[in-house]
Amino acid sequence: MAGYPPQQGQNQYGGQPQGGYPQQQPYGQPGYPPQGYGPPPAQGTPGLVIAGAILALVPICPLIGVILAAVGLGEAKRRNAGVGLAKASIIVGIIWILLSIGLNIAVRM
Repeated sequence: MAGYPPQQGQNQYGGQPQGGYPQQQPYGQPGYPPQGYGPPPAQGTPGLVIAGAILALVPICPLIGVILAAVGLGEAKRRNAGVGLAKASIIVGIIWILLSIGLNIAVRM
């Protein structure tokens, strides 16, 4: 294609722009940052992490909460959201488990 890109003062079809005035760029076009840099945006806390946090806080079933939070930790790392909640749920659940084992040992002596 001869003459491509169009020269100054010509439109893309090779003729002069209508009205004889040079074409201007529309406002707001330049200045966008390049895409694909930095961490991915957070997509929300996974449901397994939330369920694990709730069950880890309940003294009746902390083991289920620890398991759910541990499984949800991988998804939370992929989504880049809820990692702290998952880790805290695991820690709280383990504390509840250790307290219940300690209390059972103390009661039976």
